[in-house]
Amino acid sequence: MINQCIKNEQHNETIPIADENLPDDLKSEFDVIFNEIYIFERVDFTPTAADYDNLNHRIQSIVNKNPILVRVFSKDIICWSLLTTICEKVHNNLSHPTIKYLIEKNPIALLWKWGDIDHPSTPIKCIAMNHCTLMPWIAENFQWVLDHPKCLNNFPHNELVHRYTDGRCHADVVQQFFEHYPQGLRQEDKLMQDGLPLFRILCGWDNCDVHLFKWMAEKYPTAVLHGDRYGHIPLHMACISLACMSLGLNPPEEKEHLKEICMFLIANHSRGVRMKSRHDRCLPIHYLVKRCNCPFVQEVIVQLLREYPESINISSKNKLCPAPKSSYFVQQVGLVLDTEKKLQSEIQSLTNLSEALLDAASCSKSDLWMSLPTIIQSWSKSRCQACQERLDSNELDDEICGICKVHEGDDPQESDDEESDGLSSLSEGVDHGESEDNSDSEALEIDYEEWDDDSYGIDVIVLAMNKIT
Repeated sequence: MINQCIKNEQHNETIPIADENLPDDLKSEFDVIFNEIYIFERVDFTPTAADYDNLNHRIQSIVNKNPILVRVFSKDIICWSLLTTICEKVHNNLSHPTIKYLIEKNPIALLWKWGDIDHPSTPIKCIAMNHCTLMPWIAENFQWVLDHPKCLNNFPHNELVHRYTDGRCHADVVQQFFEHYPQGLRQEDKLMQDGLPLFRILCGWDNCDVHLFKWMAEKYPTAVLHGDRYGHIPLHMACISLACMSLGLNPPEEKEHLKEICMFLIANHSRGVRMKSRHDRCLPIHYLVKRCNCPFVQEVIVQLLREYPESINISSKNKLCPAPKSSYFVQQVGLVLDTEKKLQSEIQSLTNLSEALLDAASCSKSDLWMSLPTIIQSWSKSRCQACQERLDSNELDDEICGICKVHEGDDPQESDDEESDGLSSLSEGVDHGESEDNSDSEALEIDYEEWDDDSYGIDVIVLAMNKIT
């Protein structure tokens, strides 16, 4: 009767078989190899490369002899199959040949759920966690598994990215996976709403690989301005991470990498500089104001102000992130950048004026009109040349470098005017009793659905800001 049941089930190879439904001799053979895998990497035994080879040979020999065993699961061990067991219990990469073998024999087993009802798991998720180097191979050869509804409800690459941010998966593996499965760059967990992969690779405390970040941003540029459930976009997260890193003993190259990511986002996706987060209404620059004594932070602040000078007057709802105008460093740099902007604007205005006068003169027969544009053009050319020479002379850049040197290493201080009466010369029209500025700013709002403020829990963003103070 049991043999007939198994024979009938063989017509549908997608259905797993409980070990209790096997004939006694086959169940005994399954139990032996199952238990051998389960205890292989035990505390009192350190396997050698030869031991792994022997295990791989035994598993493949038994499965070749009885192919149905790839569909069998143990009812005693929370419905684990051979594939699940080796993925969960044997973590060494020397087990990968057998994992690949079992997948090729029965790829649908990657999707078989096990565990309790509230926290089910699958072998594909386990592989992303414990054997991440196999994920590019799976994406290349079994893409249909990643497109299956069971994966689309809980993306395996979430675990892959998490392992990367924990420092347990190399950047090359992540890039290879998304090269074979580029649609993964667009996939976000709708339940958690914790951002697209581009955002999440910035959320670890380990250094983010600059090449990987730029590659992902170029492959799916929309992700650069896509926010998580709190409205933070990658530039917000990069600034938060840079501010936190400036407090620790991280090597200079790690700070340099984060600075490079910030500069890349500002230069190539400048719209993000003007985007406020949804909960605390912060611009990217707000997260850096208290760390303007760090050279890497200073460089990013200068570029943020160049791109969005009006942000100096914009305040936020986060008391830990004061308005940029509260920083004396920002005020001094802002004055130099104002001069730079005026010189650039004057060059543009004089150039436009000369062209307009020449057009007007061409329509007139008056000798006065014919000579006037030439005179004015000569003067404007001389003036433009003088302005451009000042810009090219590095005079203003040297002045900014001097300001940075003065503030480097000291605790950032609020301006005296701000401390004395709550208003500085730059804060005219700003109501300090409110979190929003009253100026005509061009800050951009991120368009998300309404959400409950009470849902704002303790996450990496809050922890990061607590570290800043």
